Amino acid sequence: MDRSNRPETPLRDVYRAVIRHKWKASGFFVAVMAAVILVTMVMPRTYRSEGKLLVRLGRENTRLDPTVALQSDPVVAVPHSRENEINSVVEILNSRTLAERVVDSVGVADVLGHGDASTSPSESQRDQAVLRLKSHLGVQPARKSNVIKLSYDGQSPKLSQAVVEKLIDFFLDEHIRVNHTDGAHEFFSQQAARSLEELTQRQEQLRDLKDRTGPTSLDGQRALLVDRIGRLEDQLYEANAARTVARIKVNLLQEQLTTLPEIEVTEETTGFNDEGTDQMRDDFYALQVREQEAAAKYTEDHPQMQAIREQVAAARKILEEQPSKRHLVTKGRGRMFEQTKLALLGEEPLLASLQAKAGVLQDQLAVVQSELKTLNENDLQIAELQREIELYEANYRKYAAGLEQSRIDQALQAQKMSNIKVVQPASYEIKPVKPRVAVNLFLGLLVGALGGVGVAVLAEYRDHSLRTPQEIEQKLDLPVLASIPRFKPEHLAPNGRNRLHD
Repeated sequence: MDRSNRPETPLRDVYRAVIRHKWKASGFFVAVMAAVILVTMVMPRTYRSEGKLLVRLGRENTRLDPTVALQSDPVVAVPHSRENEINSVVEILNSRTLAERVVDSVGVADVLGHGDASTSPSESQRDQAVLRLKSHLGVQPARKSNVIKLSYDGQSPKLSQAVVEKLIDFFLDEHIRVNHTDGAHEFFSQQAARSLEELTQRQEQLRDLKDRTGPTSLDGQRALLVDRIGRLEDQLYEANAARTVARIKVNLLQEQLTTLPEIEVTEETTGFNDEGTDQMRDDFYALQVREQEAAAKYTEDHPQMQAIREQVAAARKILEEQPSKRHLVTKGRGRMFEQTKLALLGEEPLLASLQAKAGVLQDQLAVVQSELKTLNENDLQIAELQREIELYEANYRKYAAGLEQSRIDQALQAQKMSNIKVVQPASYEIKPVKPRVAVNLFLGLLVGALGGVGVAVLAEYRDHSLRTPQEIEQKLDLPVLASIPRFKPEHLAPNGRNRLHD
């Protein structure tokens, strides 16, 4: 059977190379293991302290910032996701400010692990300590939870625990500080006092205005004034209408007087006795009767008789002078003129009274309208003052509530109460986390074994000698007729016989 046709596998080549260069592979494996064991033994021990913080909703999510809109109740500002808030906490924990405070508290020499703690460290040493602390500090949020894990790898359990403790303490202070609004208490105190002062002023103004307007309600006063204005307007309308009618009558009567005669003939008599003359004649007849009576009583020389005769003679003379036929004409004021004059005299006072009444009603209406205007202005001022009072009352309540919240916030800040809860304080682990002996040995075994195989393969690749019939057939392309196995000296017997065949 031709051996050149037998297939060769890479694994068989590797095995053959390892067997052929077993001492080199073994030497490499032993060197790697020795180096791993030596490094593990001389490597400084590192101790880890861990702590856990729980981030929950708390007063930090309640806005007391005066720059935002004030509400009667605190505004719970829930972030877009809890991941944002947790990442903010992680960033604060990883901040250089906290690292510097921890280094200053723990000590630069202890963090660096060398140096004299009694001497003041330099700025470069402090900076190295801060960088070392940040490099050995682990801050990692736990998945699908509100817990943040803290860890620090230090040269001693005490140092690691102290670093984590100080970091938690300083973080709680810093967290409260950054979530606290500076000056909120003073702001709310000033605004509450100002709102109370403004509210008191508006209340006093409203009280004075109500004292001026009287105890009756403004709506009742307005209804009375409106009713009174309506009555006055009706009366003024009637007075104006009557005044207009009276003025028209007066004008017509005045025009009529100008056309009517003031004096006219009232009676004209022709051929009728005169009453005066008739009366004189009657008196004359009476005197004649008296004369006859006196003649019967007295003598002709008696004074009484003579007086009566003289009166009779005088009366006779007057009667003789009167005409026998007379024409009597009687004149006087015209009746239409007098009636018109009387009507005019009656209408003029009425017109004057109506004018006076209209003027009085107009004045009264103006007064009542002025009172209504004043009432409306007072009502407007009262409504405005009431709105301002309601506004200042609401503002005062808001500022007073904010003041109380800020006072509580200050009290909580003084007590260091926040939404960060220490779930696990800094642990004290006496078992070092580095070096990890089992892991190092496993890695040493793995690297030594793989490296030994690699060294053997590399040595086989660099060796160009022909050792097997297959290599001869492959490299020289010649058939192998026979092969003599190589024997080691210990395989041969002293008499030259091969021990293998014994």
